[in-house]
Amino acid sequence: MATSSDPGARPDSPGDPDTMPDFTAVLKKEAKANDSVKNDAGKNDASPESPAADTMRDFEKSLVERIADVDDERRRTSTQVRKALAAHRDEVDDFLRGDRQLVLFAAALSAVSLVVVLWLVLGGTGRYDGVYQRLVEAERQLAAVEQQLAALASESASLAETAIAAAAETASGPVPELAELGRRVEDLTAALDDLSAQRQVAEGEVQRQLTQIEQRMEQIRGAAAGQRDGSHSAGQALEQRLASDAAQVRETLAALERRLGALEQRLTGDAETLIALDGRLDTLEQQLSDDVTQQGETLAALEGRLDSLDAQMRAEFQRPAVSAGSGPSADQAVAPSADESVRTDAPEGVVSLPGDEPMLILDAPHVALQLVGYHNRADLDRFVAAHRLPQTLYLRREPYQDRPGYSLIYGLYPDAATANSVRSTLPEPLRQLDHWLRELPAGTELQRLRGSDPPPAPPPAS
Repeated sequence: MATSSDPGARPDSPGDPDTMPDFTAVLKKEAKANDSVKNDAGKNDASPESPAADTMRDFEKSLVERIADVDDERRRTSTQVRKALAAHRDEVDDFLRGDRQLVLFAAALSAVSLVVVLWLVLGGTGRYDGVYQRLVEAERQLAAVEQQLAALASESASLAETAIAAAAETASGPVPELAELGRRVEDLTAALDDLSAQRQVAEGEVQRQLTQIEQRMEQIRGAAAGQRDGSHSAGQALEQRLASDAAQVRETLAALERRLGALEQRLTGDAETLIALDGRLDTLEQQLSDDVTQQGETLAALEGRLDSLDAQMRAEFQRPAVSAGSGPSADQAVAPSADESVRTDAPEGVVSLPGDEPMLILDAPHVALQLVGYHNRADLDRFVAAHRLPQTLYLRREPYQDRPGYSLIYGLYPDAATANSVRSTLPEPLRQLDHWLRELPAGTELQRLRGSDPPPAPPPAS
């Protein structure tokens, strides 16, 4: 029998069926080669074949076909066993994964239960009543987990037995993979047994911890009962104290009610007094109203008399018109020119004092250099007497802050530039004042005043 071209490959080596040598093809090829050699030998010898040679050839042919069939069956069996082994491996892995998760869940549940119990123990006696129910629930959950583990273990064992039986039925001859599969199944079974043993140890530890917790709970219940007895006696003492405090509060309320009655009587007397005072106040208000009415009538009569006196004084002190050329001009002060019409009649309600010239009404707008302003005419006269001012000044009367106001104007100029140039040549005392360059519209009423000294000459125009 010829071997494969690959010296390292063996027909019985467990591996992929596609990479194993094809014994059928090799045997058929050898049979054809033998037939061709025998045919060539027979032709060369030119002797007829014997019946024994035909029988031998037929036997060899049937043997080759049988070997090919056995090889095909072995390939199919190996493939089926490999698939069954892979499926069993996946099932065992899934089972072990679930088992590990269950064990971890049980351990976590035990730890959480222990933490909760410790928290309840250290948290206060008011929470001890629900701990026992939680422990019972934890035991019930542990029993359910144990049942699930037992069911999974039985299912894994049945699956392993089924896989082994299927592999044994499909194998038509001694196959090396079956032995390997059996060993792996045994290893998995041993691992499952170890896992079950570990689970039992964990369950025993959890049971022991639960027993210790129950003992601790009994001790806590006894301590809580003692505390409840002490709390009962303390509650009785507190009730007695509250009763005494309530009696004191009732006495205080009674005293307050008596005091409130006395205050109500006093307020009743005060109310009568207030009613009498209210009537007296109404009488005083009526008298005040009558006095105000009488004073208003008196003031009206005085105002009429003042108006008549004002008309008499205005007629007495009215003077003829003042010529535009009379009197020197100060700082290029613009006096009404000869061709301007100047109204010198004093307006109604303005009285010219003795020594002052009559009122002047501007027919064109001018820029005025105002020096100071006073509420009192006497203060303005004192200022004029105390400073060297030009012979011609202007006085404007206007109300300021609901009071009469008197503004002293240094001069009238055609524009602001001329007024600024004159302001720069003022004497030092006048230069320190807060000057005001104000534009006076046409129709402004002014009054001329007489100063002391002539004004300084204005600077030459640039």
